[in-house]
Amino acid sequence: MNVVRVKANGFYNLYHAFKEAPLKFFLSIGSISGRFGMDGQADYVAGADIIAKMSFQLFRHRPDIQWFVMGWTAWSGVGMAANPQVEKVQKEQRGLEYLS
Repeated sequence: MNVVRVKANGFYNLYHAFKEAPLKFFLSIGSISGRFGMDGQADYVAGADIIAKMSFQLFRHRPDIQWFVMGWTAWSGVGMAANPQVEKVQKEQRGLEYLS
């Protein structure tokens, strides 16, 4: 649950820091795991997905801003992507490409 809290609070705090600014767009960095899921990583997936959900909700309140969520894939050899079992599932079974 800490992963979800960190991502949600970070997004919330950034939005509130700039909510009075005359913004044209608001870009957030998420993960494609939030869209497609990942075995055994429910907190990480939920944390990534909540950024997209919060962006959608804020769009309803501020339609003058273009809201973007960039869904990164994994980075080669870093974090979870460095685990051979995770790489096998993501690359071979799901067809994901990693960033170098």
